[in-house]
Amino acid sequence: MSQATHWSSHFQISQETLSVYTREAQAAGLDVLRWCLMNGKIPQEEYLKWAMNAYQLPVVKTDFFTSPPDLELWKRTKDLAPWNASLVPLTEWHGCLFIGCLEPPADFKLAKRHHFVLASARNLFMLWSHFNPTPVTDEPSLADFSRPMPGEEESQTDADNEDTVVVETPDAMAAPPPEPAAGRREPRPLEACTSQSDLGQIVISHILQTFEGAMILLFEKDRLRPWLFSDLFRSEKNKELPTIELETPSIFRVVKRTKLPYHGYVMPSPTNDAFFAAYLGGKTPQHATLVPVIVDDNLFAVLMGVANSEIDYKNSLVQMERLADEMAQHLVRLKLSNAA
Repeated sequence: MSQATHWSSHFQISQETLSVYTREAQAAGLDVLRWCLMNGKIPQEEYLKWAMNAYQLPVVKTDFFTSPPDLELWKRTKDLAPWNASLVPLTEWHGCLFIGCLEPPADFKLAKRHHFVLASARNLFMLWSHFNPTPVTDEPSLADFSRPMPGEEESQTDADNEDTVVVETPDAMAAPPPEPAAGRREPRPLEACTSQSDLGQIVISHILQTFEGAMILLFEKDRLRPWLFSDLFRSEKNKELPTIELETPSIFRVVKRTKLPYHGYVMPSPTNDAFFAAYLGGKTPQHATLVPVIVDDNLFAVLMGVANSEIDYKNSLVQMERLADEMAQHLVRLKLSNAA
């Protein structure tokens, strides 16, 4: 099944109609998907929600595009690939180039480590126009994109000023984080740990400073096994703790394949649904952050925090990454001290 057939089938666009759309898109110098989104043939919000699940890719929060474009990044990357208004380099993070797209391109080759993320057609076009200010024949003007496109929610234009790529639902929230719970104890520093189990408990307490639930999953035999977790995940009905397979699309497979964080909305999938049925009684959280713990270039574990209330999306991810890095360092320290 071609990519066009993939989304056109979902949105019930017949082959005859798709052929008409394709001819009109070609006449305008656009790819057919972008043409359909720009002209309201496919609702933008509905497409992004479908694409998140179909391609198992996160969506870039709209407020990322309110920050000044990274012209230095563009200078470094503009000749690396055949970029266009549907495929735009966004940012570089830990040596990985994040590429905004409407759908992951087929047969894309780039020597540099990279990861695709979804973004709205309007946001991609506006960024592309900043990178390429010279007017292009048959391209819509930038002014045409100052308003929401057909099918795009008005709320997407009211973004706050976070300047980072975060994974979130297309209509991402921009509320301040909740106040810390009264009487919450300051967690012990990781360097105070005396064993791997002690280290894990300290890490859990740090995750709970930001998230409502915390879990550490160990990577064993191509599966993830829940090792330590907070009270939110405990259930009398859950006597047996199932491991998590990583062959089918899920938030867990994204982290395992890319060795990069997953940070945002949890889309339904058989693996995601089975996990939260087992550990949260079928209640899927509004937000999940999963960060890999890398030891000697290998995936050792995954830290997970979940929440149903607003959190500080930018800082929470930074804190989790720092926590994963520190945990990896102390795992090596403990291993060396035990071997001495």
